[in-house]
Amino acid sequence: MEKALGKSSLLSLEECLRLIRDGEAGAGELGLRTLIQANPQDLNAWGHLAYLLFSQKRYREAAECYRTCHRISPALIDAVLYEVDCMEKLGNRHQAFQLLRGIQPIPSGYEIPVHDRLSRIEPWGHYLASRLRKRSKLISQRLREWGFIRGLLREIGLLPFSFRAIRDSGMRGFLRYLSRGFLEESVYRYPVPPCDLCGSSFFRGVFFIDSRKIIRCCRCGLERVERVPPGGQDVASGFYEREEVIADMVADWQDPIIIRHRMGWLEILFDVAGLRLQSKKFRIFEFGCGSGEFLAHLKGQGFEVAGMDGSARLIERAQQVFHLPVDKCCLADLPKPKEACDVALAFHILEHLDSPSLLFKHARKILKQDGCLFIEIPVPDLCRLPVELKTHGSHGYGSSEHVHFLTLPLLERYFLSHGFQVIARYEYLAGDLPAGGMLGRLCPE
Repeated sequence: MEKALGKSSLLSLEECLRLIRDGEAGAGELGLRTLIQANPQDLNAWGHLAYLLFSQKRYREAAECYRTCHRISPALIDAVLYEVDCMEKLGNRHQAFQLLRGIQPIPSGYEIPVHDRLSRIEPWGHYLASRLRKRSKLISQRLREWGFIRGLLREIGLLPFSFRAIRDSGMRGFLRYLSRGFLEESVYRYPVPPCDLCGSSFFRGVFFIDSRKIIRCCRCGLERVERVPPGGQDVASGFYEREEVIADMVADWQDPIIIRHRMGWLEILFDVAGLRLQSKKFRIFEFGCGSGEFLAHLKGQGFEVAGMDGSARLIERAQQVFHLPVDKCCLADLPKPKEACDVALAFHILEHLDSPSLLFKHARKILKQDGCLFIEIPVPDLCRLPVELKTHGSHGYGSSEHVHFLTLPLLERYFLSHGFQVIARYEYLAGDLPAGGMLGRLCPE
């Protein structure tokens, strides 16, 4: 290290970064500061120094560096956003809020990161006053509805049981839930059903996000969105009928890596259970088959296949492109197949259902006496995670289409309570959060 320090005045930016990567952060920092001293307008050196200081939790120094970056390059909005992050880490939310308000107009492509930060740090009093002004007419209309008043009074009455949820979500998150959920989307019109797993009606709030309140069953620990339209949010919103959504989903489902992943886990779990997939004999049914890519792969392997999905657009593609025997229907209206199946599959379906029990009940109807059910879902225990992971957009509370949030132990309880013996399971990390699955065999009655 002394050798590196002795040569710091001669170091290039690349050499400074190499020192930092090699664990010599002090020498790398000194090299960066020497570059800045030689050229105070060196934007790259300032930026890397700011990042190094931030990673060392030296937030005040990092903020000064990011401020200098923005002064050198006023168009560099990222520098302002990172300075906001530093101010937030230091607990100076007021200054962070003022920095964000100073980004006017918001450049194209920065709308989401700016608004995401605003939603975290805007003082709730400021938020409440601005929303009351904007929604005064809507509020007066809602106050004429008894359902709105009753739902609002119920929410106020539950405040003693929601302190943890308000703490984690922030007062602004709670107020946004009331504004969007009660005023705009009228979620109070939907009933609060008992727990789908244990039947309990005792819940506590754990998080507020947009128009959704996440509750946790006090008896079994199952988490769900408190109020959803009948059939689930994605059905009510027509999410899987939208052209852009279908294009994105089909691109994922066509990915050979996804197909190999699903086929690989299916084969591994059957091997672990001492069973064997027999392509010439097995009939496989897929719940939520989408546009049929995985069923088409199974069909190509020699399996007899069938499936269902609630999206007319996806089923149309599965029938026209792959010529698959699949039905467009919701789970509650699923007809009993002419022939019983050996295996039923559900990849990332259970979390979308307002009643996961329905899937297990229908699986029992379509399977042979010793048939197997294979399910994969996201499995993070979100209640125990930091807020930035709780709000994860695909596997966390941030997914607007998910209704239930399960863990592997809860998934096992579903299997057992519906007459399945769990014979194999797995878990893997999908990005920042875990996903996993289970294979269960139908127990003889």
